[in-house]
Amino acid sequence: MPDNCEAHRAGYQWAEENGIQSGDDCSGSSSSFEEGCRTYVEDSDRGAEYDDDGNEIDE
Repeated sequence: MPDNCEAHRAGYQWAEENGIQSGDDCSGSSSSFEEGCRTYVEDSDRGAEYDDDGNEIDE
């Protein structure tokens, strides 16, 4: 599911770039994007290259 991984990564990076601090501020064009944003809010040290379970995302 590379598209979901890309959207997840994009959501994480967007949240990081915009200093998002609340999951309520996470909205986007897909659920994967929103999940990526919420992942940043919950664990900003994780990095965009990891999924919700902490596994590295393959490209």
